[in-house]
Order: sequence, then C-alpha cells, then structure tokens
Amino acid sequence: MKPANLILFILAITLSSCNRTPSNQLWLYTNSQNAEAKMDEILSPVSFLWLAADGSYTRDFGKYEQGTWKKNDDTLLLLGRNGGSTSYIMIADKKVMRLYESESAFFTFQHKPLDETDVSANPFLPEYNLWRIKPEQRENDSLIIKRLINHCRFWEVYFNWGIENELATVDVRSLPTPLKIYSNGFTLKPVQRKWAKYFYDDNDALRSNEILEDVIRNNKFKWESVDHKYKMFKSVFQQLQEYLVNYSVRMVKHKKTARPRSLS
Repeated sequence: MKPANLILFILAITLSSCNRTPSNQLWLYTNSQNAEAKMDEILSPVSFLWLAADGSYTRDFGKYEQGTWKKNDDTLLLLGRNGGSTSYIMIADKKVMRLYESESAFFTFQHKPLDETDVSANPFLPEYNLWRIKPEQRENDSLIIKRLINHCRFWEVYFNWGIENELATVDVRSLPTPLKIYSNGFTLKPVQRKWAKYFYDDNDALRSNEILEDVIRNNKFKWESVDHKYKMFKSVFQQLQEYLVNYSVRMVKHKKTARPRSLS
C-alpha cells in the first residue's frame, strides 16, 4: 500500500471510530427543529428511545411502545410489537442523535449511560412500564393498585439508574406521575390529564388518587439518612410498594353505583 493511501486509510478508520454510535443506545429528547406543533407538545425531556443490543426497542414519544429495530445505512426502522412501523433518517455520534422526519425537520436527543445487563437499574424495560399501557376496559381496585405498584417500581429503578450511573441529575418534574417530588419529600398532586391518560377513564384515574391518598395518610415512611438523595427516594418508593401491596381495598370501598366523574 502506498504511503498516501495508507494515511487516507488510517484517517478514514479514525473518523469512523470518532463518529460511531455507542453500543448502548439510550437517548433522551432535548429539542426539535421545524417539527409539527403536535410533536413539540407531546415530547418532553423524559421522552426516550432505547435501542437495545438484542434488536428490541422501547420508546415513549407521548405513548409507550416496544418492538424491534433495524438500521440500514442511515435509515432507522422501528417495527412496533402491535403492528405499524416508523422510519427516520438517523444521524448520531457518541453524544448526540438526530432523527429526521424530513430534510429540515428533526428531533435532537442526548445519549445517556445504561448497563443493559443490570435489570435493577434499567427503568426503560417493558416490565417497569406496564403502568403506561392504557387498559381496554374499566379496572377494579385490585388492578388499579397493581398499576400503582408498577409505577412505584419504575420510580425505584429510575433512581437506581441514577445511582449506578452516577448521574448528577435525573428529571423528576417532567415524568407523568401523581406525585410531586421535592428535594426532601413528596406530595400527592391533583389528577392531571397527562397522568389520567394512562387509565381507562377519569373515574379510574380519580380512584387511583383516592387509594394513594389513603395509603400515604395511614402509613409512616422512613426517610433514611443516606449519602445520596437518590438512595433515599429509592427506599421510599420501595416502602410505598410494600404499603400498596398490604393495602386492603375494603378500607375505601369503590361504590359501583357511584356516578362517573371527569377532570373537567
């Protein structure tokens, strides 16, 4: 090989290595350009796309979805588990990814660390996001409590993700949740639309808050003195799961004759 060709070959390999996407592809949304107004309203700092090494993916672009993914050249194809597909032009390096809907409209994402082998610190796995899947019919107290437990399990793993990856901050304000989290505690919020959308109807969403309110009011939480606030909240959400498991639906009966309610 001629010296000039050798230099070009080495340069090409170096550039390819610098621009290569990370093997772990967890991306969180940051901003968009020339996107549809509807998408700008839907996407938030906790909207994510996780492209797993085994060819599966999960994402939440206003609605939770899982399936398989393929990449051909610069085209990313997402094949949803329940049918349907979405394709983007994907341009990414180790830190930033852009998904193009057209030549001028794109979404920008930031890469975040994730150990795919540690299921206790991967809140993007389907088993921790069952609460995001809207049911097809009304749910009784038992099923609503199960949904709340899964939501608290998500929070536990979410904070553990922050711990294991030594993240300086994790977003607790943008996530859809009935709980408002402060630096040293939490409180129950009135039911908001972005939380209620995960239930069959407003009545079930309001019922979930009644259950949570009763559980929080009638149990004591141990706010452990630890070296990291993430560990404190991880512990609290473990306790909340335990209290929900032990909660008796007989304490607050859900009257079948009650009139439907809405979030007017």
